[in-house]
Amino acid sequence: WATFIHEHGVEAALARVDTTIAEREAARDRSALLDEKGGDANHSAEKIVEIRRTVEG
Repeated sequence: WATFIHEHGVEAALARVDTTIAEREAARDRSALLDEKGGDANHSAEKIVEIRRTVEG
């Protein structure tokens, strides 16, 4: 893609992209990650608690 973009520009590259396929594949990837890691893969709730402890002293 880098060569194509260099030769034809970003707009031409975007015109060739099939967003339907990209969206479908992204949804599959997201679903697989949710199945594997769960809804809070980054443990954000725990991190927020740790940040609050650090900030509050």
